[in-house]
Amino acid sequence: MNGEQLKSSILQLAIQGKLVPQDPADEPASILLDKIKQEKQSLVKEKKLNKSNLFDSHIFKGEDGKYYERKGKIIHCIDTDIPFEVPQSWVWCRLPSIASIQLGKTLDKGKAFGSETPYLCSINIYWEGINLINVKRTFFTEIEKGKYRLQKDDMLICEGGDVGRTAIWNDDCEMYYQNALHRVRFYGNILPIFFKYVMELYKCCGIIDEHTKGMTIKHLTNHSLSSLVFPLPPLAEQKRIVAKLEEIMPYVEKYGDLQDNLDILNEKIKDKLKVSILQEAIQGHLVEQRIEEGTAKDILEQIRQEKQRLVKVGKIKKSWNNSVIFLGEDNKYYEQIGKKTLDITKLITLNIPLSWEWIRLGTLFSHCTGKALNSSDKEGIMLPYITTSNLYWNYFVLDNLKKMLFTDNEIDKCTATYGDLLVCEGGDIGRAAIWKENHDICIQNHIHKLRSFVPVCTMFFYYIFFFYKYAGYLDGKGIGIQGLSSKILDQLIIPLPPKSEQERIVKKIDELFQVLNKIG
Repeated sequence: MNGEQLKSSILQLAIQGKLVPQDPADEPASILLDKIKQEKQSLVKEKKLNKSNLFDSHIFKGEDGKYYERKGKIIHCIDTDIPFEVPQSWVWCRLPSIASIQLGKTLDKGKAFGSETPYLCSINIYWEGINLINVKRTFFTEIEKGKYRLQKDDMLICEGGDVGRTAIWNDDCEMYYQNALHRVRFYGNILPIFFKYVMELYKCCGIIDEHTKGMTIKHLTNHSLSSLVFPLPPLAEQKRIVAKLEEIMPYVEKYGDLQDNLDILNEKIKDKLKVSILQEAIQGHLVEQRIEEGTAKDILEQIRQEKQRLVKVGKIKKSWNNSVIFLGEDNKYYEQIGKKTLDITKLITLNIPLSWEWIRLGTLFSHCTGKALNSSDKEGIMLPYITTSNLYWNYFVLDNLKKMLFTDNEIDKCTATYGDLLVCEGGDIGRAAIWKENHDICIQNHIHKLRSFVPVCTMFFYYIFFFYKYAGYLDGKGIGIQGLSSKILDQLIIPLPPKSEQERIVKKIDELFQVLNKIG
């Protein structure tokens, strides 16, 4: 359980009346509610409150065990509105029954009348309190000052942004508020901090989000806020609950910080262990070598034959990568390209079994990048495509894919099919995933598409990218935005085991990673 989960559990106990004991001597909340009604009626008589703000609502539990609400002469069942049961000494109510609710001033530069004064907006409101470092200023008339000036113990709720985020104004200084905030001012000496905790619980468990409006930008409208039902404990119990929460919460915060640090430490340890496992795997130490599985030279011969076939049918040029890396009698590594032989010992940083081979990535994989965005394109078929923002370590996020025009030639070049290894050219360079969907997909130019010339266990080479990334072997070129160019990718030196061994290594890696993922 992390800190947020613990906090949510404690808040749930508190707001359900299970954190502190009930005291039979407490005046029931129903009497408190009656006193608030009398207070509001007195304010109407004194012309300090409009009669329309009396909000005639009464919530009660029927003989059938269901909850009902009476408004005037109309009674209807609201059982689905009640989120949980509360003690008998408590009552359920709508917020307008116990408080006045008002949105702040709507800003209009064309109506800059009055004197310049400070005001709060949603960026000042946090669960931990009100941030006064960057308080904005605008013009308020004297009438607006009377209407929008904050009083101590006013509760402020974000109408937009992080809807429902709540804080209490605990200052006597002059301050006003903008229409992105609801100001809630309670009657009957109710403790605002108790209802701030209610709002926090409602936010955690999703009740606030259920009442927000808007397809894209969400808002907690005045009507939505007024439609929420709130538990109302006796005043004395409100005080006991708040006192207990204020006693407990510092320890919850400390627990949360420690748990967060522990989680981070666990993840770092897991990542380091994964890199260590991959290093063992890529050096051939994770599973045994088997003579009957042959050697990587068998794969290289298959590649040579396949490339010769592709040259004959015109699929690739004769100048395809013909690099051969070998260990010399002097125990140094050399690379032969055509008639040239170069010492590349410094480029070989790991030891591998004798049955394996070192190769350039371009020896095993054909690769290309996808299509560059071009707003001037007028021809082709409009097709969805993926870019680096859709590609993560061995999975894809395919929500809301963008589309662009692809000609027939571009479709052939820029289409990924089942089993292709896709690698980020920019952004988090080297991040890789295997396309395992049953349909093809087009790719944008910030993704490399790798397709092996002969059958291999592609997952093994995915793990090579994972290891190379976190071991620091991948490097991008570019002064500003770093990028993994086609040339760098083509020249990347990787180990090549026999195909059966590739499969056994991947199986063992997956088993060990599953064990690691269960830790912590």
